[in-house]
Amino acid sequence: MLSLDQARLHLSPKAIRHRVASGRWRQVHRAVYVTHNGPVTPEQLPWIAVLSVGPAAVLGGLSAARA
Repeated sequence: MLSLDQARLHLSPKAIRHRVASGRWRQVHRAVYVTHNGPVTPEQLPWIAVLSVGPAAVLGGLSAARA
C-alpha cells in the first residue's frame, strides 16, 4: 500500500487512475491505495490508518507492538 503522495513521486495522475480503474490497485481512502487486488489483510489496516493521517502519524500501544 502507499499514499497518494508516494504514488505521485513515481507515477503520473493518469497512471494512478489507470491502475485503480483496471482493478490492479484499490483506493481504500481518499489518499491511500492498496497496490494489489486481493483482500485487505488485518495487518494492513493499521498502516492504512497511518498513511491516511499523514507523515506525522505513528502507531502506538498494542498496534505498534504487533507491527
